[in-house]
Amino acid sequence: MLDQVTVIVGANSNDITVGLPQLDSSIDEAERRLRVRFSASYREFLRRWGWMRFGRNAYFGLGTTAEHVVTETERARRNFGVTSNFVLIADHGGDELACLDTSALGSDDECPMVMWNCTHGGPGRTLATSFESFLQRDIEGLLS
Repeated sequence: MLDQVTVIVGANSNDITVGLPQLDSSIDEAERRLRVRFSASYREFLRRWGWMRFGRNAYFGLGTTAEHVVTETERARRNFGVTSNFVLIADHGGDELACLDTSALGSDDECPMVMWNCTHGGPGRTLATSFESFLQRDIEGLLS
């Protein structure tokens, strides 16, 4: 899991900033606070890097206050009406937020990444079938 992302991160280590690996206890606490279950690939992301910044894009996680997934998700819920099953993963600016839709967690322990439309106050298009595919595609898009 996240093997291709790991290769990309290693090949671009001068351009990608990552946090510190997170313990399962920290991940469990974040899930408890948000009242959700993260997908397997997002949990692995947190275990490996904690959080990540590449170019102008930040991928929220744990281990820092600046890009803390709990803080950012709670803020999005208050300010934009993001519903309790969505977890804010990235805000690339504008009026759309990239979120995990934890209500669609499947038997493979993955859930889709969905764009939350702040203007219309609801979910928009599906971005990817999993956090892993979203992250890989997003980073590859910045590299091209």
